[in-house]
Amino acid sequence: MNYFFIADMHLMPNADLEQQENLESFLSNDCSAGDEIYLLGDVFHCWFEQRGIRYVGDYSKVLDIFKTAIDSGRHIYMLIGNRDFTAGYVLEKLTGIKVLGETSVITVNDKRILLTHGDFFCVGDKKYQFMRKFYMSKLFKHIWDYV
Repeated sequence: MNYFFIADMHLMPNADLEQQENLESFLSNDCSAGDEIYLLGDVFHCWFEQRGIRYVGDYSKVLDIFKTAIDSGRHIYMLIGNRDFTAGYVLEKLTGIKVLGETSVITVNDKRILLTHGDFFCVGDKKYQFMRKFYMSKLFKHIWDYV
């Protein structure tokens, strides 16, 4: 089994053909059944979920690529980033990607590894941290579900 770590793809709705082909080639040719692929945030340039609805463009081809990889035995996990922080149930249902949240610790060869997108380490950017804290809060998520 191999482990792959990918961050900041910023896939666009209706991703261009080259971007789709590169992703599909990587998942089908460079990864094998049983491999674990960790997407470390900002997979999508912009992803919003709300009460089972997906917003912001058509990612259907990219979602199909992920689903095909999972259906053929690859294990894909995602940590949220600042562009796809609402990812969760809808993404899991459409693709089979397991959304792990903001951080996760995995063990590889008896070594514990902290996985994260890492935007919370930008502690000097007070405005961003304020915005991030608000968007990640239970209050915002509750409001978002009822807008």
